[in-house]
Amino acid sequence: MYAHPNPRSFNHAVLEEFAKGLKDGSHAYEIVELYSIGFDPCLSKAGSAQFSGGQMPEDVLEQQRKVVDADAIVLICPIWN
Repeated sequence: MYAHPNPRSFNHAVLEEFAKGLKDGSHAYEIVELYSIGFDPCLSKAGSAQFSGGQMPEDVLEQQRKVVDADAIVLICPIWN
C-alpha cells in the first residue's frame, strides 16, 4: 500500500524501486495507491459504527480483504512530524 500526495516524492521513488525488485524477482504483486482510489484513512462516525453493531464501510472491507489474501504487505508512506 502506498500513500503520498506527491508523485515526485522520495516515497514514490522507494515505491518504484521496490516494485522493480518484485518484478525482477518474478513476484506477483498489487500496488494499492490510497490517494488515487480516494481512500480516507480517518476514522469517521460511519466507520466507527461497526464497533457498535453497524456496517463496516465497503471501501474498508475491500482493503481488509486484500490484507487477508496477501502473503506479505509493504506500507510506503511518509511519517509526518
